[in-house]
Amino acid sequence: MATRSEEGYSFDDLIGLLVECGYSARKVSSGKPLPLDAARLREVIPDGAGLNVILD
Repeated sequence: MATRSEEGYSFDDLIGLLVECGYSARKVSSGKPLPLDAARLREVIPDGAGLNVILD
């Protein structure tokens, strides 16, 4: 299965689009806000893992 970057999209592109559209994000489990900054999210989410979020 191809990754998003192989299909022409990157994680940074997705986060940039969310920011551009005025979204904010928070963790489903705790409701705590998450930074919509790709570099900072990479620090929060372990490599190969995922995180359930709510977009507002």
